[in-house]
Amino acid sequence: MNWNSQRRRRWHGADRLGLEPLESRYLLSGTMPALSAQSIDQIVWQGQPIDVRPGYWNGRFESAVPYGQPAIPQSLLPLPTWTTFSLGNGFFSLSAPGADEQLVVDWAAATPGVLEIEPDFIIDAPPLIQAPAAWGVSTGNRTVVVAVLDSGIDLTHPDLAANLWVNPRDVAANGIDDELNGFVDDVSGWNFIDGTNNVQDGFGHGTHVSGIIGAVGNNAVGVTGLGWQVQLMPLKILNNSGVGTASAAVAAINYVTLMRRDFETNIVVSNNSWGAGGIASTVMRDAIRAMGDVGITFVAAAGNSDSNNDIIPNYPGNYDVSNVISVAAST
Repeated sequence: MNWNSQRRRRWHGADRLGLEPLESRYLLSGTMPALSAQSIDQIVWQGQPIDVRPGYWNGRFESAVPYGQPAIPQSLLPLPTWTTFSLGNGFFSLSAPGADEQLVVDWAAATPGVLEIEPDFIIDAPPLIQAPAAWGVSTGNRTVVVAVLDSGIDLTHPDLAANLWVNPRDVAANGIDDELNGFVDDVSGWNFIDGTNNVQDGFGHGTHVSGIIGAVGNNAVGVTGLGWQVQLMPLKILNNSGVGTASAAVAAINYVTLMRRDFETNIVVSNNSWGAGGIASTVMRDAIRAMGDVGITFVAAAGNSDSNNDIIPNYPGNYDVSNVISVAAST
């Protein structure tokens, strides 16, 4: 949210206040509830109508806890029905059922340690586009990992199976977080919709996108991707209807940052063929910037409409962040 100067001064003042030691009055960790057509609402935010997940907010707290854990002590929340869920790297999802927007904004501004707050915007997958053949430049490299933030990937697809990323530090199906990254059995990626390791595509968009990126080349099967040899990391942020939330996207972005920064996974780029509309999410922008700080390029869809993005922005492609590349339709 773009706060005015007075609001910014209030927040910076709160940031300097010290927190007294608190008991660990956290709720148990869990998963974010699944998104359905009935759980989408429209509000006016920053003067524009925007689809949101009612009762859910995204923000950033001054201290970080692992993904999936309560992000803020319950004693700092005004009602027992409010809960927080860590999205990783200091970002959090707030569930505040029935609370109006002003109550949440005022709570965030008055609570020490809360750095920003905004609604959980709805994201979706635009129609697919064609991509140019670039094999004359390169046919890929098996050491390169591309994170695909989408609806998942068909793990049994004959043109993709050989190019799927496998987490070398995790043992499949042993129920243990082997590498201690906060994710149990993330051997093939992670599903940020339901908080599991099931990244199988139930919509088709992620599989189609992955085929363009990295379908095995010159094998007489299906199509050929731009990268004949590559590792595709499926991170599921869209449900089986092609709809997701900003919180799922931010959590996936933070996972990519974590895996490169702390676990030496050679993720050089993330593909993001989805859009979050015309409202800028400062939470998502900051997560993308942190991804750039560890050397990862964030490739975003410019959208497939005929509008001028300089006049009508389309996020995340319009974020003014150095590691963002916004890609328009090509043939």
